[in-house]
Order: sequence, then C-alpha cells, then structure tokens
Amino acid sequence: MKSTTRPARFSTLVFLSVLTIPCLLQTGCTSSYTVSSTPGAGESFDTFNADAKDERATVVLQDGRELHTSDVIAGPDSTSFLEDSSSARTVLSTHAIQKIELPIGGLGFLEGAGWGTLSGVGIGLVGAGIMYPFLQDGREIPKEAIFIFLPALGGGTGLILGTLTGGIIGHTDEYRFVGGPKQP
Repeated sequence: MKSTTRPARFSTLVFLSVLTIPCLLQTGCTSSYTVSSTPGAGESFDTFNADAKDERATVVLQDGRELHTSDVIAGPDSTSFLEDSSSARTVLSTHAIQKIELPIGGLGFLEGAGWGTLSGVGIGLVGAGIMYPFLQDGREIPKEAIFIFLPALGGGTGLILGTLTGGIIGHTDEYRFVGGPKQP
C-alpha cells in the first residue's frame, strides 16, 4: 500500500495547487450600481457625486474607449470630469458613457482575505477527503487529523495569498447610468 500512497499524495497536491489559482483570481471584486434620475430606480446622481468627489475614476465610453479621470460630476443630461491627460474639464452627454469605475483600495484586501481563506479551507477539505483512504493510523495521531490539518493549512495559505491578490487587484465600484437623454 505504500507504493500507491506517494503517487496519490503527489497527484492530490498537484490537483489542489492547480485548483487554488482560479479561486484566488476571483478575489478582486466589483460592485455594480445603476444611477438614475427616477426615484427608487437605483442610486441617485447626488449619491454618485458624493462617492466620486475627489476620487480617481475610469470613464468607459459607449464606443469602448477608456478615459482616466478624477473629480467626476454626473447629472441626467451631462457628466464632467478632469482627464489625467489634460488640466481642462471635459463635458460629455451622460448617454455617451457606458459606465464609470471607481477603485476602492482597502476593500480589496478584506475581500481577498475572506475569499482566500474560504477557498483554502474548501480545497483543504477536498484534499483531506481524497487522501483519507490512503492514510494509516499513526501511533500518536489518528488519520482523521488530516481533516483538521489540511483545511487549516489551506485556510492559512489562502488568507495570505488572497490578501495579497485582493490588494493587488482591488475592489471596483461600477456605476451605469440609465434614463439620461439620448445623443442627437
């Protein structure tokens, strides 16, 4: 039985390592909001303007172009902002904007820590379930201890990697505008 234990352990570790990568890439999150001038139809323009005040933002136009901006002020008819490439205020029809993205720095760390820990514990439990039939009871440690050790190891590793990944990818609030007048 020892000859099958080593390959099973190795293939399990490889499987868990490969499974961890896509889980950790999900730690960067986006919150989506709809901004409307219609009461009760989503966020108001006043709420958006309070969130965007003095913040850096990416304005994504309907044609897909991205403008890196700051100090965005939006209304039902027009939206203005300062482009990073110039010091002049740019004014566009709100309908010409597909969405505005505001990065939220610290929240990415927290989300990454949470999702990384949950992913790591889950992967540890799956690994323990796969490895359990191949284990033999030791003198001092029962083989059931694998269900504590691997999830704890996975959770700790996920916490560290998820926090780093979440901090790098970050969190983004995405605002989409509805109800503005259409361009002529």
